[in-house]
Order: sequence, then structure tokens, then C-alpha cells
Amino acid sequence: MTGTVKFFRHTFGMINPDGVPVTPTSGRFFHFSALRIDGFKTVAQGQRVRYNEAPNDGRIQAIDIELLEPILEVPRPKKSEAAYAQ
Repeated sequence: MTGTVKFFRHTFGMINPDGVPVTPTSGRFFHFSALRIDGFKTVAQGQRVRYNEAPNDGRIQAIDIELLEPILEVPRPKKSEAAYAQ
């Protein structure tokens, strides 16, 4: 299966599967441990991925997630901007 990362927060996220109409329940939950990448495990919203599916508590969960494109650069605030955000 392939899809697009809807969001990723800390340790979990959702993937919108290709070819499935987007609804509140169509996304595939995933845990960061399912990411098959080396080093720091993260993905960005809009990132294209390939994955397998497995049942989990009556819903479908994404497992064995691989990136189909390089990791997108996630913008980080400059130190001066971070100080004002507090």
C-alpha cells in the first residue's frame, strides 16, 4: 500500500491511503516504531510512504513504513524566534 502522511506528532501519526476517499475514519494510525528508517525516526506532513496494514483493536494500523522520497526538511524556529514564543 502507498499513501501520504496526514500528520505525525511525537510518537504517532496518520497516513491517508492512496485510492481511498478521505474521511474522518479512513486514515491509518501508525506508531513511530513502525517507521523503517535509520537514525532519528520522523516523517513530515505530506510525505509519501509505502506500508503494510494490520488489524489493531478493530481498526487498521499501518506497519513496516518505508519512505518513497527523501525526508523533508522540517523548519525550526531561530533562537531569537523561540525566545519570543515562550
